[in-house]
Amino acid sequence: MTKTLGVVFFSALLSACSSSTKISQAIDVHNQAQLKYGTIELKSITPDAPEHFSQAVKSYLKLELRSRGIYTEEDGSTVTVNIIDYRMRSGFSRAMFGVLAGKDGVYSEVTVMDQNGKVIGKSNVSSFNVMAIGDMQDIARMHAEEIAEFLVGKKG
Repeated sequence: MTKTLGVVFFSALLSACSSSTKISQAIDVHNQAQLKYGTIELKSITPDAPEHFSQAVKSYLKLELRSRGIYTEEDGSTVTVNIIDYRMRSGFSRAMFGVLAGKDGVYSEVTVMDQNGKVIGKSNVSSFNVMAIGDMQDIARMHAEEIAEFLVGKKG
């Protein structure tokens, strides 16, 4: 019985955090092997997203790209992330109402340009969490991971 409850709880936890990617223009796979990213620009179009959230996404994205060996401080392609929509429930709402309080999430447009300013990839990325567990940092990390998946060509 305890084992069954553990499996059910773990499954619910995994299904509560989700993300999706809609690729408008996949990054050219032929250039993928030597593609490095040097500049990450993050802008918030919505006034709802606090500056520290944007900085957290940028920081997590740099860490993801560094860990995959495709981030360089030198000349590389430019990644522009525009945060279009952002929603974060208050801690009270999450604790009191859980799933009924709605979901936390972020929706962004990601554009990749080469050193000449030519757009070589474009995608819309959405990450959200419906559980009462988790906070702004979890959403930022999850969103950065999803963006990194697009940048390395695993999405699309």
